[in-house]
Amino acid sequence: MKTLFFYLTFSLAAMMTLSAAPRDDGDEQSKLKKSVDITSEKSIFAKVKVNNGLVYLNQASTSQAFAGEFLFTERPPLVSYEVVGDEGRLSVKFTKKSGKNRDGNDDDGISVDWDDRYNNECYLNFTDQLPLDLQMDLGFIKGDLDFGGLRLENCEVKTAVSEAKIQFSKPNRIPLRNLEIENGVGDLTVEGICNANFDEFDFDAGAGSYELSFDGELKRDAEVDIEIGVGKLEVYIPRNVGVRVRVEKSFLSSFDIDEIYKSDDDEYYNKHWNTDKPSLDIYIECGVATVSVYWLD
Repeated sequence: MKTLFFYLTFSLAAMMTLSAAPRDDGDEQSKLKKSVDITSEKSIFAKVKVNNGLVYLNQASTSQAFAGEFLFTERPPLVSYEVVGDEGRLSVKFTKKSGKNRDGNDDDGISVDWDDRYNNECYLNFTDQLPLDLQMDLGFIKGDLDFGGLRLENCEVKTAVSEAKIQFSKPNRIPLRNLEIENGVGDLTVEGICNANFDEFDFDAGAGSYELSFDGELKRDAEVDIEIGVGKLEVYIPRNVGVRVRVEKSFLSSFDIDEIYKSDDDEYYNKHWNTDKPSLDIYIECGVATVSVYWLD
């Protein structure tokens, strides 16, 4: 887990900024549309980088590998797609950076623009026909990312400062090996997590208010690793699956859970644990945080 000093310092600065004035609606926006039809590719690897703005994600039409619509006031996004062997490779860069870094390589870093944080908008739509390996690096964003019904085999979403919802409104159509979500500061809700059909879920939160809801259909045993530095975390778990929760907390944190058995070393489990029901094995590490676990009927 990152240092507590970093969380306290960065969260104070970012939360003060979150309450500042929104974008200047007088800025004139331009529009760019990009779409790619499915051809010979059997899977897709996609990298998305967005500095600032409103971000929305959903399904594309059945014939499209990807479709995007972008609104911007300054620099347009760079969108490229090529098929290499059986793999389609998508790159979306919606940033102000260009050129090379000190090593002479492309500068792909995220640079959060505090003044123009919502001047950009991007609507990203991915195919539900092909397996998708998706990596998203997001800066200062608001948005709604709905991965429901896709064929995610790996998914990584990293945000610097967010006010967003991530959801799996429908079951992921293939096994998702690894789901990773990381947020620096802000408010973030993740819903329908069991619909992700994941093997491993890693959630790393810096400072803010977070809600993780494991609603949806749990098809098999899965592991969950949750870390939160500063703030509030609410976790919602279905009552009808096997659950074990292990907690590592500091003297500055609090943890609340009821209607569950407890063993030594802050380990909690329900009556379905170690039965033939699919199970969630959850590990929670918290710094200066209030963590509450609730049951879903």
